[in-house]
Amino acid sequence: MSAWVPALMAATERNEKLLRPSLCLAAVALDDAEISVEELMAGVTIITSMAAPMREAIESLILAVLDSGRRIPSGWPDVPVEEAVVIVRECKRHAGWRQDASDTGRPAVVIVGEISDVHPAQAAVTADRYVPLLDRYHPEGLEAAIRMVTGEHVELEDHWPPVCFSDAVACIAKGSTAITCASRLYKLVSKARDDERESVEDEMRRLDEPAPLGRAASGVVKRLSEMTGFGAAGEWGKQAAVDVRAYAAGQLAWSEVDRGILISGPPGSGKTTFARAFAMEAGVDLVTTTYTEWSSAGGSIGDSMSKGLTKFFDTWRKKAKEGPFVLFVDEIDTMGVRGLNAQNDSWYGSIINAWLAFLDGAVPRNGIIVVAATNHPDRIDPALLRPGRLDRHVVLPYPDAAAMVGIVRHHLGPDAVIDDGELARAARVCRGMSPAEVEQASRDARRLARRTYARRVTPGDLVSVLTARRIERLQRPGMAEVDRRVAIHEAGHAVALLQTDPHTLVHLDVDEGEMCTRSFPLSTRDGVERQLTVLLAAMAAEVMLLGDHGSTVQIDLHQATNLAASAQAMWGMGETLRAHTVANALSDPGIEAAVEAILRAAHARATALVAESREAVVRLAGVLQEQRFLDAAEVRAVVDGPRPAPERTAAGNTTTRAGRRGRYQDLTP
Repeated sequence: MSAWVPALMAATERNEKLLRPSLCLAAVALDDAEISVEELMAGVTIITSMAAPMREAIESLILAVLDSGRRIPSGWPDVPVEEAVVIVRECKRHAGWRQDASDTGRPAVVIVGEISDVHPAQAAVTADRYVPLLDRYHPEGLEAAIRMVTGEHVELEDHWPPVCFSDAVACIAKGSTAITCASRLYKLVSKARDDERESVEDEMRRLDEPAPLGRAASGVVKRLSEMTGFGAAGEWGKQAAVDVRAYAAGQLAWSEVDRGILISGPPGSGKTTFARAFAMEAGVDLVTTTYTEWSSAGGSIGDSMSKGLTKFFDTWRKKAKEGPFVLFVDEIDTMGVRGLNAQNDSWYGSIINAWLAFLDGAVPRNGIIVVAATNHPDRIDPALLRPGRLDRHVVLPYPDAAAMVGIVRHHLGPDAVIDDGELARAARVCRGMSPAEVEQASRDARRLARRTYARRVTPGDLVSVLTARRIERLQRPGMAEVDRRVAIHEAGHAVALLQTDPHTLVHLDVDEGEMCTRSFPLSTRDGVERQLTVLLAAMAAEVMLLGDHGSTVQIDLHQATNLAASAQAMWGMGETLRAHTVANALSDPGIEAAVEAILRAAHARATALVAESREAVVRLAGVLQEQRFLDAAEVRAVVDGPRPAPERTAAGNTTTRAGRRGRYQDLTP
């Protein structure tokens, strides 16, 4: 196998003009990616790089090396290399490249910014190899490039931060000595370090200064009307804020104000941020309270804690006389549900009763708008959710693509250099992430821009950070196989769902290993059977494509067992109308045998369904591995497959052959 550095050096012996720093750096990058010249000349190769100059250099390098070494497919006539290899940099301008390569048997090299730029999208799934290039050169790679350009050896410090392609090209100049090139790189790295140190010192000085409340809050959260991604909760909050301001101005009675809401969502979905943004929108204070605070104030015994709570309630009512405020009760599910706390029921029961009295008791709480938050809405005592208390429940969704644009823009910060195209691409890459996860990744992106490139952050830096994380994760031993299994698993679920209850699909997320759905219709025996088929389709897909299933099916089997047992023992869909609990039902030999038969029948249905849709499962798993997150419309497009190619009629018009149609080929950001 031929490496690119020696291949380029051999080419420069025939043509000295090829000894250019950009080509040398491109050769180093391809060798670091462990892709040989011969591998590139077989099938379809997709190379991605977020740096446009690097993409141009990669194309020039390939043409130069292949032309010089005449490494064209055996059997091809002696033609220019441009006619022997299909090289594509803008897929949409050369829409027929895939068919051209397939019809002629020529190898194809696609060089794009990221995998989602490949068009048609199915080419990304069927490609023979994928070569992601990071725009970073470490000391060892820089030393190799300097040696190629100058013919001299130089050693750089091992702890140097990576240097981007454009900066490396500027420092490693033809005609310079190795020492001169190293000196330029040292100045570049030193400036980046100095800028970072000054930035840290400025930040420390700013933190030492007493900041007014407005400025202290502005860097953390905005008014609710200026933020995105809160869905129905955001709409409620904006309307409620108008009423709160009217109440504070004496223009609206307290009885006309919504006084409480329960916000639920997974960790990091923005519940705390919502409460702060809502308070800012309403122009009132935010008071936060938790179970831990009550515990420290009232002791660890339920009765004494409820007395401690009374002190809090009195303090809050006194504060409300000075003006309305938002009371944020975090992790309210900590109270539990009365009757379900076993030996601790009296302990938690007195706490819940105290809160019920505060929310809707004899003593009014005028001016106190309660926003309660939980990750587990099913663990809330139903009495807390009745009218006059927390009478609204809104689920905070993970942000969609449109909302994610605003979230990414916000977390990159006011100093970010924003290009709308890059911003949209970054938002797409972030889909499936919580706002808190986007915030963390944005900090890493700002650090990358500051330390590595000595410039302001861009959305492309965020994409680079997330891409590097994914590559690092997949490079761990065994993780590539796990990633493939998870993608097949979720694809099996989704293909089955689209054939049973298609309108319930919300999204697929391979990084979280989940298929998000709306509630299943479980009112009939048919509904139960459909959900059982969907639950067991993932297991069938793993067996069909990988030869066996893994522990990934544990949760599916647990849910399927509970569902089948509930149908038999609780919902009157079995041989008896006598109700059992699931635990008792599975200890009954007759019911246990019936549940096993139901599960076997569902598995047989799922296996047949997956076998009939094998191509769709494979296609969806491949796209899911690349895209990481697909919404319902995108899943349907992939499963439906590409549109049939148009054919010419006798009149010269185009028609479409009969068959299922989809938007699969349009699956681009």
